[in-house]
Amino acid sequence: MSDINLPALQTLRRQYFALVPAYLLLIPDLPPAAQEWLADNLVDSPLPAPEEGYQRSFWKRALPALEAGAGEDGVEERVYEVVAELMATPPRFGEPPQSFKTFLYGEPERAITLREEQVAVQAGTTGLRTWTAALHLAHHVLHSSSTLFSSATLPPVVELGAGTGFLSILLAQLGADVITTDLGDEYGDDEGQAFRTPLGRLKANISLNELHKPPKVRSLDWADASASPDQRTPAWAEALEPVEGRRRVVMAADVIYDPDLVPLLVDAIDVLAEGSHAVLAATVRNEDTFELFLDECASRAMRTQLLSLAPMDASAPTFWDTALDAGTRVQIVHVTPSRPPTASSMAT
Repeated sequence: MSDINLPALQTLRRQYFALVPAYLLLIPDLPPAAQEWLADNLVDSPLPAPEEGYQRSFWKRALPALEAGAGEDGVEERVYEVVAELMATPPRFGEPPQSFKTFLYGEPERAITLREEQVAVQAGTTGLRTWTAALHLAHHVLHSSSTLFSSATLPPVVELGAGTGFLSILLAQLGADVITTDLGDEYGDDEGQAFRTPLGRLKANISLNELHKPPKVRSLDWADASASPDQRTPAWAEALEPVEGRRRVVMAADVIYDPDLVPLLVDAIDVLAEGSHAVLAATVRNEDTFELFLDECASRAMRTQLLSLAPMDASAPTFWDTALDAGTRVQIVHVTPSRPPTASSMAT
């Protein structure tokens, strides 16, 4: 296969499984050998395929290159069969359905597979799809870990507002001990309609990925931070428990968006990052809301540092971003509570 552009095909494969819109696809020349590669790595891939509507738009976009590069026998047979079947299937109307989305990254390559909504808000929540800030934070975990954690090794982590579970799954793949949290019923959110709740989707997505040590999924309401320790759910004490002598770093992505939730978020960070620190990725859609977060931290003598990290290369990103806010500024914030750990919180 010396006559194919393998890096370009690998990029196209990553775009396909990440559901990059058809008009943004980078389609290389597709001679017969390249079409065979696409058949092996897209059509016959063991990864879950995107929903049919996306597949149709992908192959329709690729069709001119397929036809231009076809050999004497025409378009590669397996590709032709898939394209013909998709084109013969009547398109669905209305909101796009759920779809598998797989983020491929690293060398050797790893995969994070999620089931996501393709609309911004579903069932009253934005937590059923992966947003820009999570992708950027994951990129910096891979490339700027020592800056985020002041350590060469990954610390144990508790993630707030984990949504689809993308960041927690990546951390678990890298070997971190992870508690991943969101709103929902720990014991009743894994069947039926509950799959459309944040905690239900979080559980389901973690189960899609083969992990040596999967994240522990816990329901955690930030409002409970203001309660006394004995009135909080067990997840709070579990998150405060040291792991091999190390306290958990609090991590969160795209949780600074609602002014009414900012005080509750800061409460939760103040409790859970005691004796440690927090690392947040904020998509700055509204400067006033972001400043409110910084002011709320300052009012409690919590130190904040805006980290200056090289952004993902937009032309060849670590993770392909399809969120509505792709391109919006993402700020990484390091937060340190003012108080040292108390004896009760350090008790094992």
